[in-house]
Amino acid sequence: MVITLVAENASYETPTVEELSTWAGGGANHPVLIDTSWEVTYRYTSGTISLPSMHLIGPGMEIKAVQTSFSRSEIEAQLSSH
Repeated sequence: MVITLVAENASYETPTVEELSTWAGGGANHPVLIDTSWEVTYRYTSGTISLPSMHLIGPGMEIKAVQTSFSRSEIEAQLSSH
């Protein structure tokens, strides 16, 4: 499953539903959700966030890899290792 978490808009404020719709309308074919106060994001980081940041999370919510982007082949390799 792929999701996008957006904690802030360009004004460093919580994004509106309209802003999320605009983001998703830019080609996202997966859920785009508000991450109020970075609560979910911080759960999967060591407190340092590089934006954008992508996390591949495996069974048991184990973080398998963190990068700024993944190629399709890198994602498929992680999926096939389970």
